[in-house]
Amino acid sequence: MKIIHTADLHLGVRFKNVVPRPATEGFEAVDIRHYVNKRTLENLNKAVEYALKKDVDLLIIAGDVFETIESSLEYHTELARSLQPLLDKGVNTVIIGGNHDYIRSPRRKVSLALLEDLKYPNLIFKSKLDIRNLFQGDEPYEVELEGGTVGLVLMPYFWVFKKEYPKAIRLYVSKMLSRLGNVDYKLLIAHLDVVGAVYRESDFIGSFRSIEKVNLSTIYPDRFDYIALGHIHIPQKIADNIWYSGSLNKLNFGEYMDKKAFLYIEFRRRPTINPIYVEPVKMNVYSVKLDDVEINWSNLRSRLEDVLSRGDNLDAVIKLIFKVRSISDYRLILRSYERRIQEILWSHGVAGYYIKPEYTGVSDMKISLMDLELSRDILIKDALKNYISKLPYNKDFKEELYRHALKYLGVEDGEDKA
Repeated sequence: MKIIHTADLHLGVRFKNVVPRPATEGFEAVDIRHYVNKRTLENLNKAVEYALKKDVDLLIIAGDVFETIESSLEYHTELARSLQPLLDKGVNTVIIGGNHDYIRSPRRKVSLALLEDLKYPNLIFKSKLDIRNLFQGDEPYEVELEGGTVGLVLMPYFWVFKKEYPKAIRLYVSKMLSRLGNVDYKLLIAHLDVVGAVYRESDFIGSFRSIEKVNLSTIYPDRFDYIALGHIHIPQKIADNIWYSGSLNKLNFGEYMDKKAFLYIEFRRRPTINPIYVEPVKMNVYSVKLDDVEINWSNLRSRLEDVLSRGDNLDAVIKLIFKVRSISDYRLILRSYERRIQEILWSHGVAGYYIKPEYTGVSDMKISLMDLELSRDILIKDALKNYISKLPYNKDFKEELYRHALKYLGVEDGEDKA
């Protein structure tokens, strides 16, 4: 038996705040969202082509097919087009829902429900589990393959109170195992976070909803021949028969150094797992040190050209971290030099860029509750303003620091008292 395992396509993902390259001399304009998602689909097509070449029996997508419910409306046709050669050949294809595919409202379809329109008998998908009826009418799947009969336990993401989550998973997996007949192989396909997994920043930030960790014992690893996991974007082995395939593309700057792959699994007595690496969107992160020089164009250009010379930036999406002494220095860079920064980036063929400041002048600043001198009679914002007013910085810097602190804390005028 031969299997392809992938997950976390996040079709429709957006790179917020990335400035795209316009049409310039020698380079075409770039739509960053289209550019990134096109590469994901190209890598999915490579997985499908590899599956056809190897004559696989089963293709698995272990959740987070779409970035949002809205993006599923845009990209479900593209997904169907990618999977069609496999489905037309009769290869069994299994898809489960992840936390990005999940909707709590019963009045709206989850994104994977759109796959019903494909009407392929060899397409198996499970978009969600209803925790209120978790064990009523839910059955595992049994599929006849050339290598034998395979029992499939499908566990998409589902929401339940945090303290009940491990118990609910254990009960569900146990119940599904008890309902499996006499099969040659048992596979669990799940979208969850297991203890021991290695993370990246993108698994937690933005709209990536965190999932409660579960111990391996919760999913009965010894009862399955293979456990195909989704949710974590780094391809990794958890145990001999438990793997995360990772994502097919870089989905956040936190993944800029990661390799991307899908998994090819062959079963003899035991599964042999081989990562098949694909080419993600090129992504670079550079730190531009400017806290030790005067902020002027000569210094900025010299430091920027120096860091850009260290990598291949043609058609790359890049993040620039400007290390400056103060917010005032950063504002000066954006106000006076961003257009010239763009000209340099476009001349290197950069597809898009994002700039983020790092303030070394306030890097050691720590504020405790005692520092703020909170009481029931003072607003948090007023306590913060009073504290910042005593700092040894100029007026403009302190005003800017105050605004950033309010934004970071989510405190606006008129907030409740402390």
